[in-house]
Amino acid sequence: MSDVSNQKSIYHICSGTYFHYGLLILSGFLLFGYTVTFDYGLDDEFIVSSISQAGPGFNGLLFIFKSWFASADYRPVTLASFWLERFFFKEMNPSVSHFLNVMIFVFLLTRIYKFIVISRMIGDVNRLKIVALLTAVFFLVHPNHVSVVANIKSRDNLLSMTFGLMAAIQLITAFDRIQYQRIFVALLLIVLGLLSKRDSFVFLIVPVLVLFFFRNQGVKKLLIISLLSFFLLIVSAYVVNDLTSNLDTNLNRSFWGLDENPLYQNDTFYNRISLALTSLFYYIKFLFIPFGYYFYFGYNQIPLTSVFSPMNITGMAIVLVLFIFSIRFYKKNKVYLFSMLFFFLSIAYALNFISPVAGIVMDRYNFIASMGYCMALSAIITDMQQSDYWRRLVKPVFIVLLVTYAGCTIYRTTAWKDRYTLFDRDLKHLTRSVNANRIAAGTYIHFALQEEMKSSYDRSLTDSFINKGERYALLAVKANPLSAQSWEHVGLCELYRRNDSTTLEIFRKCYRLDSSYLSGVNYLGLAFWNLDQIDSAAHYFKFVIQREKIFSYSANNLINMYMQRSRHREADSLLQYLERRFPNDVGLKRKQDELKNHPVPFSR
Repeated sequence: MSDVSNQKSIYHICSGTYFHYGLLILSGFLLFGYTVTFDYGLDDEFIVSSISQAGPGFNGLLFIFKSWFASADYRPVTLASFWLERFFFKEMNPSVSHFLNVMIFVFLLTRIYKFIVISRMIGDVNRLKIVALLTAVFFLVHPNHVSVVANIKSRDNLLSMTFGLMAAIQLITAFDRIQYQRIFVALLLIVLGLLSKRDSFVFLIVPVLVLFFFRNQGVKKLLIISLLSFFLLIVSAYVVNDLTSNLDTNLNRSFWGLDENPLYQNDTFYNRISLALTSLFYYIKFLFIPFGYYFYFGYNQIPLTSVFSPMNITGMAIVLVLFIFSIRFYKKNKVYLFSMLFFFLSIAYALNFISPVAGIVMDRYNFIASMGYCMALSAIITDMQQSDYWRRLVKPVFIVLLVTYAGCTIYRTTAWKDRYTLFDRDLKHLTRSVNANRIAAGTYIHFALQEEMKSSYDRSLTDSFINKGERYALLAVKANPLSAQSWEHVGLCELYRRNDSTTLEIFRKCYRLDSSYLSGVNYLGLAFWNLDQIDSAAHYFKFVIQREKIFSYSANNLINMYMQRSRHREADSLLQYLERRFPNDVGLKRKQDELKNHPVPFSR
């Protein structure tokens, strides 16, 4: 065989789809595989606590579809994936969870590749495959995606985008090959995506854009396809809403609050425009500048500014330049404008204009949208190859981008080893963020109380945790003195030290700031109990019990206090009242069994 034939044969193999799939899978595991050594991270307790409430049998799986996610959203497919993980591996294990996250991510990379190929964005097949491969590679190495892959809880983002892309692929194939049975598969996939996380809705719009940009469709056919996509969106939304219609809406608490978003007390149309521009600036910054990613922003890390602040003007200027560039090169390469529209459609829900979001901005909100950036960047590099002059530079440019992104990704991934490493890396940059410091304070205090409950514990370790918790709680209070949640953490540190009078004053302050914050009211009752002011303690415990929708801490505390004081009649009366309210509550049944075995509780 001639050298030319050998070269063609090698090129054909190396440009083959399955070779590219293998390359992406191998690279994905090389870059993120070591996360299997990581522990549980930030917010992973939502997963562990939710799965612990679901039994191992089929009823446990049904329980997941009847429950809110972290009492705030509905993501049963995500939780079901963890339930299945526990079912097959007999327990929840962070190494297994991290491994499965990486597996989903590398599969997602192959779906990105396939989506671009079947979209036929470029006429030349070889160049199309190069764009598809480069897009998937840039998506792999970009540090914007670390918090999704390395954080177990963020499997919702992985599943949402994976199911969404698969649905889009099915729809495009159905229209191209006139295989309309694929539409039903697409509907199933998009419902699974929405039940993982609701940001997958964009993948019902993307196929219409693909057919508009990259097919010669008539107006009538495009209109029919658009109406069909809209119909699928309505049907899928109906399915999701139907599943949530029977859930307890009182448990669907919102994260909406001043600590999350400055619009809480300044929600005007003008301020929404301003914060939308600021948010857009940050999302563009996440893509172009491969550092500055933190686990949380929130109030007042990103302040509310005027519409014409330097940051907003800069953001508008960047968008204008990108739009002009996309229009200027539209006839040469439609991928640029398509990528820009993909980005804006995907990120629109997180711009704080349609609806304010928790934390103001987060890099994981940018997860799907960043694919638009990766497509545009890949198209630019591919277009540069057409010129002999740029041909000499493209290899160094690509290598520099690849090494820079990969290096930043590796550095950022190490921060997610556990909560300690994340706090140590990020909090020095988040001094103005109420919630970032409050989250850290709560975590350290929780660790201290967990350690203290052990039969033999290290007092110096618990003291160290409490001191760190107090430091971050005071930073949160400094950032927002009106935050009852932050003052609660300050009070918990004093409660640990048994400074009862100081504890009482702090929790009274919590109550004055926000009497609807039930956790703080519960601790106010506990502070009165520690001071032997039993009637006052009972008043605040009852205040919480009347407003809680499940058997919880205040009811448990009040029962324990009555039993400790031998006020059995009041304890019995309370138990009868709770049993009428929560006849099937597992926590209440456990408490009743505890009282049968230990009629006089001795701990608080």
